[in-house]
Amino acid sequence: MVGQVKLPGSAGEFTVLSGHAPLITSLTEGDIIFTEGGASKSVHIRSGFAEVQNDTVSACVEI
Repeated sequence: MVGQVKLPGSAGEFTVLSGHAPLITSLTEGDIIFTEGGASKSVHIRSGFAEVQNDTVSACVEI
């Protein structure tokens, strides 16, 4: 469980919080930043796509 996820979307960086509207988007090179237990962690990606649905973020990425 994470509190929020920040993603490098192809139309610009965006943050997903609880209750976010469903979406599917492509991702560009950048960092996926997420907060877990009050601490921020990140993963650098080259590209990919993400789906947000029912308070779940799924990402398929190239690292």
